[in-house]
Amino acid sequence: MSYEFVFEDEPTTVELSKTDLTTGEELPGARLQLTDENGAVVEEWTSTKEPHIIKELVVGKSYTLTETKPADGYATAESITFTVENTVEIQKQVMEDDVTKVEISKTDITGDNEIEGAKLTITDENGNIVETWTSGKEPHYIEKLPIGKYTLKEEQAPNGYVVSEEITFEVADTAEIQKVAMKDDTAKGRLIIEKTDKDTGAALKGAEFELRDADGKVVETLTTDENGHATSGLLAIGTYKDGKFDKAAIYYLVETKAPEGYQMDETKHEVTFTYVDDKTPVIEVIQKVTNEKLPEDTPSVSNPKTGDDTNLWFPALCLILSTGGLIGMGVASRRKKKKGGR
Repeated sequence: MSYEFVFEDEPTTVELSKTDLTTGEELPGARLQLTDENGAVVEEWTSTKEPHIIKELVVGKSYTLTETKPADGYATAESITFTVENTVEIQKQVMEDDVTKVEISKTDITGDNEIEGAKLTITDENGNIVETWTSGKEPHYIEKLPIGKYTLKEEQAPNGYVVSEEITFEVADTAEIQKVAMKDDTAKGRLIIEKTDKDTGAALKGAEFELRDADGKVVETLTTDENGHATSGLLAIGTYKDGKFDKAAIYYLVETKAPEGYQMDETKHEVTFTYVDDKTPVIEVIQKVTNEKLPEDTPSVSNPKTGDDTNLWFPALCLILSTGGLIGMGVASRRKKKKGGR
């Protein structure tokens, strides 16, 4: 009697896990593909909450696990190549995915300080709101934004600032921190001078002014035009400290040259700009200044100069001659009387 023994090899079993890099938990939603040494596709699937099992892979052959599409909020992992071993044990391969990371800064256009108090919103390509927050002292950090395009919008700017324009940015397929910066500009001031005749209200051309800061430094020199107007450039409305509005700026308007035929205005006009809102980038202040005409010249009577002998000799001489004549006439009269008496 003879016996024939037949040995059947058990099929190989490979367990493929797609996990979160941080938690180690199975990550559903990733599209995966397994190819052989010739690049032929062996199997394709979408990850779930359980590992994916593949049986009967050829012992000694190499296979490559590739992620063709990551789960939302994750970056694509690098491919894994492995060789099937001759064992009945379950052979495990783990592919880890890291999340996308975005850092959003809200800073002053003049520096790198984070601006506190700005209300911000991120929307996706379909206009859906995916994140809202109020800015603080540190950049805002977001994880798990799906790869794609987004819009960053400032809903409200802090005191002293103007709402920034929207920014469109794209979350790339990478686990590196992606940085997005939105800068806020400060509100500005503009001074408009209106120069007129105090009595008639007529516009006065040619008046010159100096606009000085609180320390007396000349910020700008202005001259009125034929309409009596002069307009300054853009001016700081205040000072800022650590990304916050600190205090209002004070300026002084001083007339340095009056229009022809007018008296100088001696008033030192204080100028300040009051912040309106985050939708008003330029705050205009009108400073009205009037001038009085110079008084007209009146004719004057000229008096003789003190000590001018030329003007005094003639009347003195006349007085002497008149006195001498009177004396002579008196003497002659007395002589006639004496002769007649004899």
